[in-house]
Amino acid sequence: MSAASRRRLWAVSSALADAGAEPDLSDRTRRFARRDWPAVSLEDLQAAPDWVVESAERRARLATLAGAAACARAWRVNIEGSVLRRAAEAIGEPALDALLNTPASLTPAVADVQAEAGDLRALQRLGGRALMAEAAGRPGLARRLSALLPDAPSPLTDAAAGATLAQTACALAVQVEAAP
Repeated sequence: MSAASRRRLWAVSSALADAGAEPDLSDRTRRFARRDWPAVSLEDLQAAPDWVVESAERRARLATLAGAAACARAWRVNIEGSVLRRAAEAIGEPALDALLNTPASLTPAVADVQAEAGDLRALQRLGGRALMAEAAGRPGLARRLSALLPDAPSPLTDAAAGATLAQTACALAVQVEAAP
């Protein structure tokens, strides 16, 4: 195992160990509170998405962008200016422009009326569910990832769509941040 792989494993395991931890509890109390959580294997740590080690603000932003990616098809055909204005306020105008120009194959539709209306909390909830899909079939990892995201979401039932939305959100975040 390379040094970079070991550093990534260490960062991921540290982030997941702190998932859902109450800051005012002792280490022993935190461990006791998580004793019924499913175990995390080395394979789970290796399969953990890169956003695990990001800050809480960055994870919330990725969740919002993933939710917006799920609504992109509905927004492309929407002629109601108020909905697109709320969407631009929620994710930013450059992100909305980039998202509306993203190929439809990278933005599978997931029906959520509140998120399609541009509601920020609904976008974060929907996006969190999409990000959770990256832990499909890994209950220990899924439990810890849900503690790292806003509103502790459950994964989308369509794991492939969730993984596509998560990848689109990560690419969109990089594209928007790189723009001048």
